[in-house]
Amino acid sequence: MKIGEQQHAQIAEALGRISRQVPAIAACLVLLLAAGPAVTQQDGKMSLGRLQSGAEVSFTRAVPGEWGIEIAGGSSPRVVQPNPAAIEIYRSSDNIHDFAAGYKSVQKSATGIDAHAEIASGDNTVFRVHDKWAITSGVLSLHRSVEVKGNAPGGFYSAINFSIDPSIGWPDINFMVPGAIYGDPTYDGDRSPGGTLSYKAHHLLMREDILAAPLFAMSFNNGASIAFLDPAPRGDTTEEESKLTKLEMTDARFQFGALGAWQAENGAIDFGFRYPGTIQDFGGRRGEPAVPRWVRRYHPITDGFSQNYQIEFRFGEGESFRELTRDAWRWAWNTLKTPVNYINVEQMRRVLLDHL
Repeated sequence: MKIGEQQHAQIAEALGRISRQVPAIAACLVLLLAAGPAVTQQDGKMSLGRLQSGAEVSFTRAVPGEWGIEIAGGSSPRVVQPNPAAIEIYRSSDNIHDFAAGYKSVQKSATGIDAHAEIASGDNTVFRVHDKWAITSGVLSLHRSVEVKGNAPGGFYSAINFSIDPSIGWPDINFMVPGAIYGDPTYDGDRSPGGTLSYKAHHLLMREDILAAPLFAMSFNNGASIAFLDPAPRGDTTEEESKLTKLEMTDARFQFGALGAWQAENGAIDFGFRYPGTIQDFGGRRGEPAVPRWVRRYHPITDGFSQNYQIEFRFGEGESFRELTRDAWRWAWNTLKTPVNYINVEQMRRVLLDHL
């Protein structure tokens, strides 16, 4: 069939219009693709996934331009943190300041969510926090790196903390920390890390290098539980620091953190991990009045200095306290993959008998 000149002109004009519209259509597609994450973030919530307890881990817009974390659902109590990036700055004993910020950006990746925050300490130094959150086999994990930009006197530690729903009080929780406390602290001594004085003060915060495993677990009355663990502990320190004769020290060689739970000023129970391991205890010489003291450990505020550490969070359900103790221990053992240290049993028997 032959096409007339008029029809040919009409077809040519139509093809021209289509060709002119293609770049515009392509540009619209590019804009839509680029706006994908932004559209998700405009909803004010970005879900990471669900834990083995059924609780959902979500990143929520706490304030305009900043993102926090919420863990809610299932039998576990609601857990929140509007400012996941926390830094403490030490100048002197009477000049200590805490800073906290929400994430400026959260972005889904193939393995989880990448989140970024910046904290300016007001002296031309900036702490850049990069957190990678993921859920593997129902367990929530955090891999954090903190980079220092600028130089300043003193030191700092970083922390990841969460607040439990205010309906849960201190007496509603049974704590399990390997070698430190198993529920009732009555027979744990008074000044020990899991002893009666710290428990009555509603403040259990312990260095991971004194524990049989860097694990802290909490059991609730309804069978829910929360346990968190350092899956790659190091524990490096110095001989001087290990004597604990100095309450305040700053050194880049400190490679230990502290885990714990405490009652915050607003009455809520907070829990978390700080690095390096600044703690509060009831140490001191026997015979002297037992008073709380801070043993502060920091990293230097030096341009280019960086921190790197990991924390994993296990949310359980339907566990009695005894079952939590068993399950959390096994989780820690399987995660840490502790090697077997072979010894000469007969030699050890003779040495111990000689000692006795």
